[in-house]
Amino acid sequence: KSEHPAIHLLDMAGGSGCFSRAFVAAYATSLKSATLADIPQVARMFASDFKKMPKQAQRAMTTASADLFDGSTWPTHCDCHVLANVLHDWDVDKCRSILQNSYRSLCETNGQSTPARLIVIEQLLNENSSGPLPAALASVSMLLGDWRSGKQYS
Repeated sequence: KSEHPAIHLLDMAGGSGCFSRAFVAAYATSLKSATLADIPQVARMFASDFKKMPKQAQRAMTTASADLFDGSTWPTHCDCHVLANVLHDWDVDKCRSILQNSYRSLCETNGQSTPARLIVIEQLLNENSSGPLPAALASVSMLLGDWRSGKQYS
């Protein structure tokens, strides 16, 4: 038995939902729910994609429309926030705003009752921005834009 209560995950600006899906698959016993929050168009696309997911994942997952920079739109029922490949898109002041919104939402949800968690997933460059290679390539790729799936090239 875990000493931590079940987790309600918020995948903020979750896009395709790959991290939400991975968390649901890997932590089915300790994850009570996962909410993918993104701008309305993205949240609707993900919600329509639910039908392709296993039934157990469908029961655990929900979507919400939210704005990274408007704290009043952040879902407040989650005790674990994931910011996956989000912060690198913004300058320091915008990052501070995003992190403050996460903090406020977690505090509103949890108060003092349960431990709150923030998981930040980013590829980090070394100090002179020359590597490691996967992070440097991702950085260059972000500058070039227009990411595509393999199917779009065929």
